[in-house]
Amino acid sequence: MAAIGITGGPGCGKTTFANLLAKALPAACFDADQAIRELMAGNPDVQSEVATLMNRPHFDNSSEVRSALRHLVMNDETKRRQLEAILHPRIRDTWWNQAAEQRGHPKQHFVAELPLLYEKSLAAPFDVVVAVAAGTFTQYQRLRDRGLDDQLISQLIQAQMPLKDKIRQAAVVAWNDGNREALAGQAAQLVQTAPWSA
Repeated sequence: MAAIGITGGPGCGKTTFANLLAKALPAACFDADQAIRELMAGNPDVQSEVATLMNRPHFDNSSEVRSALRHLVMNDETKRRQLEAILHPRIRDTWWNQAAEQRGHPKQHFVAELPLLYEKSLAAPFDVVVAVAAGTFTQYQRLRDRGLDDQLISQLIQAQMPLKDKIRQAAVVAWNDGNREALAGQAAQLVQTAPWSA
């Protein structure tokens, strides 16, 4: 079994590539953003801690409150670090446990999409890291399509390690300025070359 880490910048298509790769291998797939959504929606301890962070009596996980939280942490680095301290240890424990479970299934690989893989020094457990990248124009267009304004997009991009540095550190780069079919072709090529078995 190989453990493959997927990272990249906002709007680069990390989730899409991770899912394509997981299907092609096949592999169990962990999505950090989805795990965060599940924590926010269903973990009372997380909701209580986030409510305290936001100076609210409770956290109701509505789209309005999530939007307020996003704007808060993008404009206050201290608050952002506090939110990371609430979420990231729980996220790390979740994917680490999933990876450990997959070790008992040698015929199935494990793919983990972790946007902050390099920022949080999480590369070591993986046999190979793939950086999914796209041009800045493409990033903006995709994030605008999700309803984000340009100011927030810029903040999201600047809050992470520069994409060029992720590209430089990764063993493999998947370039995603094209369509889904082109990205699927890169996932298939990665399976054929299997750099984790070299």
